[in-house]
Amino acid sequence: QYSAEVPDGALVLTAGVDTQDDRLEIEVVGWGEHEESYGILRQTLWGDPGDPYTVEGSVWRALEAVLTKTFERADGSKMKISSTCIDSGGHYTQAVYGFVKGREKRRVFAIKGMAGETRPIVTSPSQKKTGKQKRHVNLFTVGVDPAKTIVHSRLTLKDPGPGYCHFPIREGYGANFFSELTAEKRIKKFVQGFPKYVWVKIRGRRNESLDCRVYAMAALYILNPIWEKLIEYWAGESAKAKKKTSVEATAKLRKKKPKGFASNY
Repeated sequence: QYSAEVPDGALVLTAGVDTQDDRLEIEVVGWGEHEESYGILRQTLWGDPGDPYTVEGSVWRALEAVLTKTFERADGSKMKISSTCIDSGGHYTQAVYGFVKGREKRRVFAIKGMAGETRPIVTSPSQKKTGKQKRHVNLFTVGVDPAKTIVHSRLTLKDPGPGYCHFPIREGYGANFFSELTAEKRIKKFVQGFPKYVWVKIRGRRNESLDCRVYAMAALYILNPIWEKLIEYWAGESAKAKKKTSVEATAKLRKKKPKGFASNY
C-alpha cells in the first residue's frame, strides 16, 4: 500500500495506451532510479476510437483528461505525466495520428510495436503523413519482444531496488490486471532450421495490461531522463511543499486565536 497517490520513489511518470476496437486501455507508471517501477493508474476508457475528438463523450476526450491529470505525492507536491506512447496499430491508425498531432510538444507519441528479439526497445522516429492535411507526426517503432522479456524478468525480483516492480492496492490492480500482465510466454520455434524465440499469448487470456506496461516503458526510453537531476528537483519540490504546509498550519493557528489574545508571535 502506497503512502500517497505517487510514492516517494517515483521520480517521473509515463503512460502507455493500447488501442482496441471499442475502448482505450491505459496504465500510468512511476519510475525511479535504475528503472524501479510503480503502478500508479490502470484504467479502461470505453468508447469508439473512430469517433473524432470533437464529438461529445469521445473516448479521446477521456484520454486527454487522464493525460493532463495531476498526481499527488505524500509531501503534497504535484506530478504530471511526462511522456506517453499510444499504439497506432490496428484499425484506428489515423485516429491515433490525429490525437497525437499537436500534442507531441507534451511528449504524446504514436508508436507501432514490432516483433523481433534483436530489436531495440525504441528506434528513432519516422514521419507519417496524416490525412488530407499532410501534416507530419513522429512514429516510433517499439521492440515489443525485448521489452516483454525485461518486464517478465523484473516480475521475478523479490527485493525492492533496480528494476523491481511495485503495485498498489487500488482499483485497476486486481486479479484481472495480473492475469493480463502475465498473459504471454516466450517459446522457441525453429525457422528454416534455426531456433527463434517469440512471445505468444496464452489461450483464453487477454494481454492489454502487458502491452500498456511495455508502451509505458517505451515512453520512458524516449524521455531518457537524467536521474540525478530528477532526484535533485524532487528534493527541492518536497522542501517547498513542506514549507508551504508549515506556513498554512501557522496561518490556521493565528486565525483560531481568541479575541484579546496578546502576543508578539
